[in-house]
Amino acid sequence: MYISIDAGGTNTRIAGASSIENPVFIGEPLRRKNTHDFDNDLAFMVESALKIADGEQIEAVGIGTPGSPNDDKTEIKSAKNLASWAGKPLVASLSEGLGGCPVFYDNDVMSAELGEAYYGHSEDEFAYVIWGTGIGGGAIRHKDGKPTVEVLHWRTYFGDWETDNGGAELAKKFGKAPEDFTIADWEVVSKDFRRHLITYLETHRPNAIV
Repeated sequence: MYISIDAGGTNTRIAGASSIENPVFIGEPLRRKNTHDFDNDLAFMVESALKIADGEQIEAVGIGTPGSPNDDKTEIKSAKNLASWAGKPLVASLSEGLGGCPVFYDNDVMSAELGEAYYGHSEDEFAYVIWGTGIGGGAIRHKDGKPTVEVLHWRTYFGDWETDNGGAELAKKFGKAPEDFTIADWEVVSKDFRRHLITYLETHRPNAIV
């Protein structure tokens, strides 16, 4: 059993697969809004992973979060949208709670891009944009037959974009959560998003974008 965790600035989603060669999810991913209390959120991740495993041995866990990992990739060094987790023993705590299994951690953009490169439909080099509580992205290059991630400078490519379209900023502007937006609200959002996307494409000029 292999467990994947997508921890965002707002929600955390947890899924399981019996194989990493053909990672088909077992059932629906479990999801909960983050409490921004590390111990509480950690408990949810551990309990959910054990529930998904349903008694099977967990071989490994992969987790992606917003922000920057420390050099050892064992904890969050800094994260604007998940600041309460910064400096906490993320990898060690997850491993201990799940019986000592290996835990692999990286930035959410890095994790998502590699997932798309290995398991998605994009065979050539491409750019990846992640849109949630915040906005970020990077580019996949190929070196010696293997995909590698080029993390793009956030402020250059995504700073203004996140200010206009990041989920946290949109909630402030509209006075409600994005899931409560009307069609008219989304028309306003999509107009800004399209403008920033065109600027990004003109500046970065990727072969493809996911």
